Amino acid sequence: MKINCIFVFINKYLLKLRRSVLFITKPLKLSCLKIPGTAVIICMILIVGGKSVFAQTNISSIEELDNIRNNLSGSYILTKNLDFNDPDSYDNPASSIAYTTGDGWEPIGIFTGSLDGQNYTISNLYIDRSATNQVGLFGWCQGTVKNLGLVDVDITGAQDTGGLVAHNGYWGASSEIDNCYVTGSVSGTSRVGGLAGTNQGPGVITNSYSEATVTGSGGDVGGLVGYLYDSNATVEDSYAAGSVEGGGNNVGGLIGRVSNASAAVIRSYASGSVTNTGEGTGGLVGRIS
Repeated sequence: MKINCIFVFINKYLLKLRRSVLFITKPLKLSCLKIPGTAVIICMILIVGGKSVFAQTNISSIEELDNIRNNLSGSYILTKNLDFNDPDSYDNPASSIAYTTGDGWEPIGIFTGSLDGQNYTISNLYIDRSATNQVGLFGWCQGTVKNLGLVDVDITGAQDTGGLVAHNGYWGASSEIDNCYVTGSVSGTSRVGGLAGTNQGPGVITNSYSEATVTGSGGDVGGLVGYLYDSNATVEDSYAAGSVEGGGNNVGGLIGRVSNASAAVIRSYASGSVTNTGEGTGGLVGRIS
């Protein structure tokens, strides 16, 4: 059962309101009040340990997508296709200038929450930050992103540049990208990938692909992931179909460099062209070390 609610979150430190959706999967007791003449229910939830598992925040505009950076541990669901070039994707169409000119989108920081795209797409993401490291829709993901497509991205960064995430995973953090894809163009210096610049174990990428054109002036450049490393870093049931061009060492159609004996590439492939002026060039992986 799904109920549109305004939640009152209470713990010893915090009292705040949030409009969201309550998904009820098992019987639970809530203090709720129906506002007469409206479809709004106010629910009182006691947060245990500072967290609530009952609420997910809907994203139906670019501004709401941007607002993820203000609660990096939140749980989010995309409820419609968004397009940075479409005024209907904004709460205030005048704000589109900030996202489509100049430096463009500012990558979201260390994301530890979850985003379910529900198989919707985000189109025409623009980032022009050639002197900035960790560039992508997300700068660093230590949470979960699933069921999301990025269409016709135009992304330029420096080290760790990817279409969806610049850096996925961290030692001890179970990060996952599942059923996601990217089209368009992604360029940077080193550790550049169509989907992720770096996938660090135990970060996992599954059922995902990139058809983006990928260009890296330095090393570790791949069609899907630039650099796959650390224990249990995994790419599984995924592929890259875009062209890859490198200007340094370790350039591959799927992954630029795989490092660590327990990093794994499973049932994955690449079909795009690969060119490179440096050492370590491969149709699938540029270098395994």
